[in-house]
Amino acid sequence: MRPYDVIKKKRDGLALTDAEIREFIAGYVAGEIPDYQAAAFCMAVYFRGMNPEETASLTLAIRDSGDTLHFFIIDQDKISTTFLPSPVQPLKFSSCGIYRRISVYSYLSQQGWK
Repeated sequence: MRPYDVIKKKRDGLALTDAEIREFIAGYVAGEIPDYQAAAFCMAVYFRGMNPEETASLTLAIRDSGDTLHFFIIDQDKISTTFLPSPVQPLKFSSCGIYRRISVYSYLSQQGWK
């Protein structure tokens, strides 16, 4: 499906399928979808909203689009567990899935980890 079709569908207030959302995010991450189309998608989502299934699909597509930090490789004694959610899970900042950043990185760098 073309990015334009996904944007148009959301602009018209229709629900997106999991496959459409995942394909859009994968296309953007691969550099196949330009920034202006990602911005148009974000604007359509802002004005039309997303149902819970779409929101879950977008969240999982963003999560699966990048590398994941697994905490079992980090010495848990050196991390303040009051900072991290329970159970410990990787966190990602996102701007509608456009930028992939791991929030724990900033915390660990403040604690002296390199």
